[in-house]
Amino acid sequence: MRNNRDSPTTQTLIGALLFVCALVFYYFSVLAIDYGNTDLLDLGQSDPTHYFAQAKALLRHGFPSAQIGYDKMPSLWPAGYPALMLPWLKILPEADSILAPFRTNQTIGLLLLFGAFGFYLYLAMPLTGGFATLLLATLPGFFTFCRSPLSDISASAFVVLAFMFAYLGLKEERRWKIYLSAVFLGLSVNIRLQSSFSRAVVVGHASIPSEGSARALASTLSCPSGCFPRGNQPAAGAKYDSVSFAIQNRIRLLPRPSDGKGPGFFLAIHS
Repeated sequence: MRNNRDSPTTQTLIGALLFVCALVFYYFSVLAIDYGNTDLLDLGQSDPTHYFAQAKALLRHGFPSAQIGYDKMPSLWPAGYPALMLPWLKILPEADSILAPFRTNQTIGLLLLFGAFGFYLYLAMPLTGGFATLLLATLPGFFTFCRSPLSDISASAFVVLAFMFAYLGLKEERRWKIYLSAVFLGLSVNIRLQSSFSRAVVVGHASIPSEGSARALASTLSCPSGCFPRGNQPAAGAKYDSVSFAIQNRIRLLPRPSDGKGPGFFLAIHS
């Protein structure tokens, strides 16, 4: 009897089964969590508090400022992650609005699983895609950040998209995919500035052979480098707005207290 384990249909079925297993694990480890019975809703004086305050300010005033109690502070973090919360802030009732950062990360994690499997399906590697999504779903760091209010998973999602399209652009010699990769990387910087260390991915276009005049070649090579700062423009604008807000309100950053407790910097407002 002939062995059909290597047939495309068999690989697709096994890959789909592994993908379903990944979704089941993701549901019980992330989506099925009752946050009301956990301590995760107590954001405390941490980054998630500022992210949530920025998202509320974006929804009400269209500007990512942070007002916690009577203290109004400039947005010291990029506004990309708070902007991702806006759909959930509009969907959830006011009493459950604190769940917006958690629902955002849960949604992004689910989309990452579908994106990873779809990426390997596009490459005609369904079995590899099934194993990849199952490994991703069971990765402790992945499902931990997917059920947290932090911005790590959202920034990572755009970096993954950037590398996916950079790979496809180099493999298929399609420059527009390299340009789209640069845009995704710029959007990631609007969530976490550390993503700028991955900017070397935008120079992959240099490996694609080019035809035409030297002027056309120079224009083609400079385009991805221009796409990256274009995608990063909101983060730069937010930082400028923070500095101008601090100057107008006479706010400055002071170093950590001598007892070593509290955040690395805290805000002092001068009369």
